[in-house]
Amino acid sequence: MAQEPSPPAPAAEPARPTDAGWQWMTALPVPALCMDVAGNAVACNPAWSRFMGSVLAGQDVMGLFHPEDRMAWMTQLMACVHAVPLPHTGAATDESAALRLLPPGGAVAWCSIALQRHQEWVCMVAHDVTGYHRREAQLRAASRGAFSLLNGIPAMLYRGRNDRNWSMEMVSEGCRMLTGYSPQDIELEGRLHFNQLIVPPDVDYVWDGVQEALLRRRPYRLWYAITCADGRIKQVFEIGQGIYSHSNEVLGVEGMITERFEPPA
Repeated sequence: MAQEPSPPAPAAEPARPTDAGWQWMTALPVPALCMDVAGNAVACNPAWSRFMGSVLAGQDVMGLFHPEDRMAWMTQLMACVHAVPLPHTGAATDESAALRLLPPGGAVAWCSIALQRHQEWVCMVAHDVTGYHRREAQLRAASRGAFSLLNGIPAMLYRGRNDRNWSMEMVSEGCRMLTGYSPQDIELEGRLHFNQLIVPPDVDYVWDGVQEALLRRRPYRLWYAITCADGRIKQVFEIGQGIYSHSNEVLGVEGMITERFEPPA
């Protein structure tokens, strides 16, 4: 009699972390999740359960992420599993990225996600950085409002380097009204340095005045002339100050330059 074929052997279970490794994850005060290399949940620590709720063995972890972040999650997971650099950073496989998780209740939590592979399983640690992202968004909004306000002032506001060229890192739109040049013309990688606008007899006066003020850690006030884009000579007034590190190293200068209609008293 022909022997019936034996049923196929069940698929091998993914290797679980060792007792020592799982004890380490369990003791973590931050949410941690163990998964296989395909991104299916194996177990989670108590901090994860409190943050995201319990996970079922075999649950697809990708479904825990915001839909807009799932591709980024899969990219990060595959980079970890295959030990290749992330395309946007060129970093190693334990690189962390800020992605959105979806805790119970409909909230969205921005989390810094760090992955590390241990044989046939992957450990994911999630640090909640929602507060940081909210503050960053508020700062960006405030900066946009402040920059719009500054651009409406009929003067050139600037932040630059303390070098002979007066290399400008940021210049407001008031530059156009004052000099006839666009901010892009004068900022770094532009077609000219601000020092080229200062009339030759005033170049050393401006340099010496700023250096003396920086040495004394005081604001500076200067009266001099510049050559505008149309060739006109314009008398200007500048007020500024140094930017210092915690060790009092000069990092740069910032201030305002406006047209001077009358000579100083």
